[in-house]
Amino acid sequence: MDLTEFYETLGGYRRRVGEVLAASRESFLRAMHSESNVLTWYDQVFWVDRVRWLVVPMLDVGTATVGHTLQDDGEGGEVNETLAVYGGPSRMNWSHELLRVLGTMLAGTTERRIWSMTGAHLLNLAVVQPLVNPPFGPLFWLAFAEDAPGPADNLYTELAPMMFDMSAYPTREPSPQAVRRAQGEFLLRLTSGVVGADAEQRSPDDWLRICTWQLYAQWPMMDRLFGEIWSRTTRAEIEAREAQR
Repeated sequence: MDLTEFYETLGGYRRRVGEVLAASRESFLRAMHSESNVLTWYDQVFWVDRVRWLVVPMLDVGTATVGHTLQDDGEGGEVNETLAVYGGPSRMNWSHELLRVLGTMLAGTTERRIWSMTGAHLLNLAVVQPLVNPPFGPLFWLAFAEDAPGPADNLYTELAPMMFDMSAYPTREPSPQAVRRAQGEFLLRLTSGVVGADAEQRSPDDWLRICTWQLYAQWPMMDRLFGEIWSRTTRAEIEAREAQR
């Protein structure tokens, strides 16, 4: 494979991930307006809290649903813990897990793995949060790319200050001002002080454009991320072929 073919293939993986997320966004929005609140993604079934804008694996919901939202049963309760794990202070996931799931999706081998928990986090991070907090869309991918293939103990350590706590949504916690401040601090660190100092003074549209542009400005890091996704896809394809022997 020459360099031209390499970059064409890498670009193909970018497009394929974009197509996966575009389809999942449509599925989420349909679930938000359905009577069942059910979102089926590949071979997994998720439940959508239409008040909190939160995706939870169906296995974690059980019979706890009343209407279109989960009823918080207070500290120590099962529902409270589910909300904390998928939308609040107990959120935890890792870059290597997100890469594994994306790789199996692109390889078409999701049925060979258990992935509903990571799938819910991926939907909440890459699809849902950007709908209520648009600058988080590009910032998620930048943080993911910076960490991949996954040295961080918990990717949410970096991400949580830049996003809303969806266990409390539509109450906006942290405040929009605190979220914007954290986003500016993230870009200040990522760009060695070049971008982000005036985050709180920018209009929403301007700030979104600034954050989105960094996906292009940080192209070596983004290329590395999609190279990792390519690698995980290839690995999943090889494992599936070997399992058939």
